[in-house]
Amino acid sequence: MIEKTGLAEFFLINWDLMRFAREHGVPGQGRGSAADSIVAYVLGITRVDPIEHNLLFERFLHEEMTSTPDIDIDFSTEHREQVIQYIYEKYGWERTGMVCNIVTFQPRMAIRQVGKALGFSAELLDRLAKGVDRWFTEDVEDSMTGAVPPPDMRPQSWQQFLELCREVIEFPRHLSIHNGGMLVTGEPLVDIAPVEPATMEGRRVVQFNKDDVEDLGLIKMDMLGLRTLSVVAEALELIKDTTGTRPDLDQLPLNDPAVFEMCGEADTIGVFQIESRAQMQTLPRTRPKTFNDLVVEVAIIRPGPIQGNAVHPYIRRKQGREEVTYAHPLLEPILKDTLGVILYQEQIIEIAMYVAGMKPGRADGFRRAMTRHLNRVEMSSLEDEFIGGCLANEVPREVADQLFAAVQGFAVYGFCRSHAAAFARTSYETAWMKLHHPVEFGCGLLNNQPMGFYHPSVLVEDLKRHGLKALPVDINLSDIRCLPEALPEVAPGQFPATAGTRGIQRDMYPASAGTRGGSGSASATPQLAGGPPFGSRPLPRLPTESSVLTESTLPVKARYAMRIGLNYVRDLGEEGRKAIVEDRDRGGPYLSFDDFINRMRGGPIGPRAVRNLVMVGAFDALGQPRRELLWGWQERWHGKGLRRGIDKQSELRLNGTAPSLPDVDDFDANQLEYRISDLSTGHHLIHFCRDRLAAMGALESNKLPAIANNKQVRVAGLVITRQAPSTAKKIRFFTLEDEFGQVNVTIKPDVYDRYRQVANRQPILIIDGVMQRQDGVHSVLASHIQALEGAPRPAQRSHDYR
Repeated sequence: MIEKTGLAEFFLINWDLMRFAREHGVPGQGRGSAADSIVAYVLGITRVDPIEHNLLFERFLHEEMTSTPDIDIDFSTEHREQVIQYIYEKYGWERTGMVCNIVTFQPRMAIRQVGKALGFSAELLDRLAKGVDRWFTEDVEDSMTGAVPPPDMRPQSWQQFLELCREVIEFPRHLSIHNGGMLVTGEPLVDIAPVEPATMEGRRVVQFNKDDVEDLGLIKMDMLGLRTLSVVAEALELIKDTTGTRPDLDQLPLNDPAVFEMCGEADTIGVFQIESRAQMQTLPRTRPKTFNDLVVEVAIIRPGPIQGNAVHPYIRRKQGREEVTYAHPLLEPILKDTLGVILYQEQIIEIAMYVAGMKPGRADGFRRAMTRHLNRVEMSSLEDEFIGGCLANEVPREVADQLFAAVQGFAVYGFCRSHAAAFARTSYETAWMKLHHPVEFGCGLLNNQPMGFYHPSVLVEDLKRHGLKALPVDINLSDIRCLPEALPEVAPGQFPATAGTRGIQRDMYPASAGTRGGSGSASATPQLAGGPPFGSRPLPRLPTESSVLTESTLPVKARYAMRIGLNYVRDLGEEGRKAIVEDRDRGGPYLSFDDFINRMRGGPIGPRAVRNLVMVGAFDALGQPRRELLWGWQERWHGKGLRRGIDKQSELRLNGTAPSLPDVDDFDANQLEYRISDLSTGHHLIHFCRDRLAAMGALESNKLPAIANNKQVRVAGLVITRQAPSTAKKIRFFTLEDEFGQVNVTIKPDVYDRYRQVANRQPILIIDGVMQRQDGVHSVLASHIQALEGAPRPAQRSHDYR
């Protein structure tokens, strides 16, 4: 088949990319309809066996296909550029180029640019643009509700402004680079397509988008960046550090009951593809038990199956509340895996082949035709062909008519099974790591942000709820990135063994996971200027134990904690982080704040970074309070001269003693950590509001499971996600988090319109509503929303999605 279609070069180019990736340690895997091909699997392009998982080759390739088949390859985001540059070097700059995207005007950009052209003030435009609903397309004037000035204060050209905004919306504005599409041609690219240099150095852009490229029949490589692969790669290395063995995920059995049990409990924060609110509401109802169940779970929570009304019939049948039936015996082998529900695109093709008697190429053409807007004559022709084929296979006319109607409805919305299978494997692997190696996996997640549905603070809170510890930034123990840190049992008065301690005597700080580049041996005793070897005198260090453990959902007995890395200190920068760790490697731990300043003088660390290190508590273990350190820093150093290596100006010091400064209490420490690191290793923010919330009648999240269905309830928490799916008919879904867990809130359009400004802009909300319970899953249907007045405002924002 590959020879007949002339696609041998296409397969070999993709094989070459994966070969390069493997040889250079770049995590990568194919997905999409390519997973239907055993050749792609054997060549190492994909990781899912199409025979074992009953995937359909005809969805990927057949003789009648006129376009290039779809092979999407995900590479680690951190390493993808290496593969792109390899293609440029291998095939030549004159024959390779990135595919473009056409960026169009959207409401906010239209308001800002049209208003600027008409001379509107920057303040007015900022207010109007920020007032636009981010989720739904509305008329420009309607979308700015609450931000439009009164009629007597509007600019004279207001109506012209509105008309122009309406006209330019969806009009092309500029070209951008496609996420991963890249052309490779035999002839020079300039002879085939218009080309321009990209803003990014070392890139060329073809002025065709992906649809143009496919229509022209050009070979397009899809190389997408997937941060989850970076997470997996880093987590595997950390597991090797902590256990001595690097798991081989290609040999991982896909049948661990504990993994499926964890998924069934919706304990999936951080797990690829099944961590969203909708997935976590569905998982306890479907209770996946096999890998195929997980494939269905990945595929079913999509706009298509939701609009095609496939979700609820599948759930009812999975729970045994609805009988699994097939309209005709020929459908059973096709729909058995999905309990009689049409869910996958491949099933449309199989129905056309095995029930309507079409050849593979014609069956795929039938599926594609059904997804387009056809006129009555074209649709009637397709229907006659389908019905005729069914009748030839002795399918009753009534059943054939019902089947055509079902296929017609689902063809538009079906999801590619091979795509779901490829994603489901990564879902299973990340779930397995979360279950068996939670600290290493958590470090991988934090070190590869931004990604996923949740803010880093939510990931840390989830770790703590599982009985694990998150340890704060420490100038002597934190590495460049977050790392596991050993927590053995120690006798009273002894220091715990930790990770990331380079060059310190083993009997004081034995090295463990994540100590790259240092042996931690007792012989490593470098000399400090002006004193004896540091290993011969005790360090003035206090144990760092500010982690607060909350009730565990799946408690584990862990030997490691997560030490927050220097990458979670604002304004420090990559060079600053490296300078701190490298100097610690050479000269041993920092003995005091002044020791740190002396050793960092002339380096890449500025005053703001030093101030943040102090205020986040990086020097707490050295025994001097934060405010005293800051006072001395400002008085002696004036916050200047650190990079230039200027000596401190002691002659400018005032005579007299420093004032008595209050200690940083738990609340102050929490606020500083949120502001500087975007997370809290101690108490959750809501912990400090609990007394006020209790007085207002707001329940803790861990008490909600006991509330009966349809009962009035008041909940409160920090908003961690706001979501408005396009399939939800303008219903919003918010997730609130407190110190005990999370609660999902559903907000109907009329309620949202009443409380829109508060709901969108306030970080901590108090919501009254009705408890809704179904199949062990609960949420609150909101009726009233208010902000907690005078609440501490966290630095991080919620993650908002369509």
